[in-house]
Amino acid sequence: MRSRVLDAFRILLSHRLEEALRELALLDEAAAAETKSSAGDKYETAREMIAQSRTLQEKGRAEAQAGLDWIERIAQVEPDGIVHAGSLVHSDLGWHLVGALTTAVTVDGTGIQGITLSSPLGQ
Repeated sequence: MRSRVLDAFRILLSHRLEEALRELALLDEAAAAETKSSAGDKYETAREMIAQSRTLQEKGRAEAQAGLDWIERIAQVEPDGIVHAGSLVHSDLGWHLVGALTTAVTVDGTGIQGITLSSPLGQ
């Protein structure tokens, strides 16, 4: 089941990465098309909005890539019965993937919530 869970997180993060890259390309096009008008404030406001959107998309891209990198690292580690980063555990609160991801996926109708080791449940 762990490999299916990792695949589900991999697919989710890949989609997020693709979307962030697509949005960044659109923002680059918008920035290139923005021309300085006689209303300088309008130009500056548009440039600032593009810059803020770019920062947000860059953060999303970086987080998705970091998540994919983490999955590749922990996928190489075989479960050993000890709870650590990469462990898939079941509690009275449901199924959890312990590690760096804080998003959720559904595998075979079962919800899997990513939790960090520093979260109360992770500890």
